[in-house]
Amino acid sequence: MKTLKLIPLLAVCAAVSMLTSCLTDDEGTVQNSLTPSDIALCIQQMKGSYDGRLFFYDSSNNVDSIDGVHWLIDNDTTLVIKNLSPAALVSRVSDKELKAALEKAEPQPIVCKYAVVNNNPIQWLVNPVGPAYDVEYSDGSKHEVVPVFIHNHTSSYGTVDSKHAYLQLLLYGFYVDQKLATDFYNYTGEAIPMAILSYK
Repeated sequence: MKTLKLIPLLAVCAAVSMLTSCLTDDEGTVQNSLTPSDIALCIQQMKGSYDGRLFFYDSSNNVDSIDGVHWLIDNDTTLVIKNLSPAALVSRVSDKELKAALEKAEPQPIVCKYAVVNNNPIQWLVNPVGPAYDVEYSDGSKHEVVPVFIHNHTSSYGTVDSKHAYLQLLLYGFYVDQKLATDFYNYTGEAIPMAILSYK
């Protein structure tokens, strides 16, 4: 992992946030007046295989990144993030056992449902389904850990143009053995943003 200065990511986020404003009206309601043929044309342009860099905040609130994140859109309803390292998910986790166990876990595909909401630029809402990681703590006990992402939120979305593709996910917390063990939203008042920037 490579630690980056915050300024480059802020520039990316500023540009993308200007696009996000197109998704909502003044009251924050998602607007979608696209016809089925509009949506089909957008999906046709969205489909493909993407390689990019994941940006996230580390435990010291610095921007960190991991290169070589692969994601794929090959159908009309889901996209798949193929090799996102679990180590990127736990940068803000205070539970040392959970953090250490997930850092050693193998990447699992993250399947995301999506819905196209804008065609100029092309944008879609993203609803990631957290994969189950089977991990082992230092005492030998085995646990199932599932990251929880926020759904149906205008800050959980993707966009694509002729040069770039961008995904942003909002990490809410973690379930350990089906119980919510780490809840960033209640601890901090906000979910943890994670951004994947890809170049065509």
